Formats: sequence, structure tokens, C-alpha cells
Amino acid sequence: MAKSKARETANEETAVTEMTQEERDRAFLRRAEADPLASRAEIRAAMERMADPPRTNMAGAGENALLEALMPGNRVKQECMRREIARVRREVAGPHPSALEALVAERVAACWAHLQVTEALYTSFLTMGTAAGSLPHHRRMEIAQRRYLSAIKALAQVRRLQLPAVQVSADQVNIGQTQNIAHGQNIAEKQVNVGGGNTQSP
Repeated sequence: MAKSKARETANEETAVTEMTQEERDRAFLRRAEADPLASRAEIRAAMERMADPPRTNMAGAGENALLEALMPGNRVKQECMRREIARVRREVAGPHPSALEALVAERVAACWAHLQVTEALYTSFLTMGTAAGSLPHHRRMEIAQRRYLSAIKALAQVRRLQLPAVQVSADQVNIGQTQNIAHGQNIAEKQVNVGGGNTQSP
């Protein structure tokens, strides 16, 4: 029995030794997820060593929560709405968005989805309830619409700031100045000639 345990321990130590640093770091992070007292410094060091550290998708988590609240338990409708959000995000971002454009396009798509939800809730409550009772939903819809328009405006501003600036080189400026000076000299000479002609007697 003792020999069997010793053999298992040796096999485990061999397996750990054969693991790459990336694999050891991933195993450590999996253990740290279940340990509320895990060292933050060790977690940070493990992630900095990893070529592809784990990431969190807060936007995706918020999207899932929104769809679950609107369509509880209906995975088919949730997936349809998720595909619509992805379509809006893709169309708004364009074919080759910059990192900043993609980030703001994500916000536009999220605000669009929120506006669709608030409009659906407002319409549903309006048809089943009273006009007075629908006022809170109408206010939420107005707030969602302002956020949506604000996100669109932010995307337009980002794209305007990314337009290439028109640059004028020093050589172009010097050429322009030389041409202006030459043009001024020609005008002055003509004026002198005209003035001299006027002073001659017939």
C-alpha cells in the first residue's frame, strides 16, 4: 500500500516536471479561481509569463444578461437577437476598423440592443396597461435613445479625428513665397513703366 502511494506521488511529480511553464501557469490559475485568498502578485506574475493569458469578456457577459432578462429561457430567440447585435456591430465598424473604431462600434451595438429592449417593453406595457403606467418605460426608452445617439456621435468623432491631416512641406511654402515675390516685382515694374510713359511729352 505504501509502495503504491509512493509510486502515484512519483508519477504526479514526473507529470508536473514534464509540464511546460505555460501549462503550470494555467493549472495555477485554475486553482486560484477557487481560492479567494490566492496571491494577487502570483496571479499577475503567472499572467505576465503566459503568451496567451485568459481574458474576460465583460461586454459578452452584459449582452448575455440582457438577453436572458428579455427572453428568459428561450435560447432560440436569444441567439437570434445575438446575431442581430453582431450584424449591427459588424456593419457599424466597417470592413477594416481601427482598434478605437471597433471599441466604439461595440458600444453602438450594445446601445442599439438596449434601445430595442426598452422599445419592446414600452410597447408591450402600453398595449396591456395604462398610459400613465407606461410613463416609466417611456422615460427609459428616451434615455436609451439618447445613449444610442451619443454612441453614434462618438463613433463619428473618432472617424473624423482619424482622417489624415493635410501637410504642407517647407519646400512648397518657399516655392509659393518665391512665386509671390516674383509676381509682385513684375507688377511693380509694370507700374513704373506705365508711370514713366505718362511723364513723357507727346
